[in-house]
Amino acid sequence: MMTPYRLVITTVPTIQEGRDLARKIVEERLAACVTLLPQGESFYIWEGELQEDREYLLLIKTAGHLLPALEKRVQELHSYDLPEFISLAIDEGSDGYLEWIGEMVR
Repeated sequence: MMTPYRLVITTVPTIQEGRDLARKIVEERLAACVTLLPQGESFYIWEGELQEDREYLLLIKTAGHLLPALEKRVQELHSYDLPEFISLAIDEGSDGYLEWIGEMVR
């Protein structure tokens, strides 16, 4: 069963930026919940050079219809020139939790 909800993934360079971003998008009802995970290491090519950075991962629970507004807000609040913004469909989940997401982002 496909649901109208999404899990959005982004990373930030500092825990404080992650906290600030999470608080803002939840307060603005663009997300029901944001989980901020401990620091990990990211390896990628940027402007032709190998980069190795420590980053924090944010798991953002939201509704599909909010993706354009959420992406715009993440870009406005983020310190990166090109922040990661990946949306994954939530195919299934507990009825109660999915209902709660819907209530939080209305």
